[in-house]
Amino acid sequence: MHIDDVVTVPVIGKVTAIQDVPKWQETTEASFGGIVAIRFTQPIAFDTDSPLCSLATGFIVDAQRGIILTNRHVVGTGPFVGEAVMHDHEVVEVQALY
Repeated sequence: MHIDDVVTVPVIGKVTAIQDVPKWQETTEASFGGIVAIRFTQPIAFDTDSPLCSLATGFIVDAQRGIILTNRHVVGTGPFVGEAVMHDHEVVEVQALY
């Protein structure tokens, strides 16, 4: 390639302006408190699931009743021992709810 060659790149979609950034920050900050980390153990093999210790994420759907939504594979089919870590580092015990 020579210095005189011109490369053009098409712009696809909307280019975000500087003034749009605070909207994303507001959205992120508003939802951040509802996101939790889930530390969990499935202590014994059950059905097709092997025992394991792992981490996952979830989000609070009903703070009054203490309901957190996560993926089905996190809870598994057998015994489940877990805790949720909130954004302020509060740790609470969690149980599977089907």
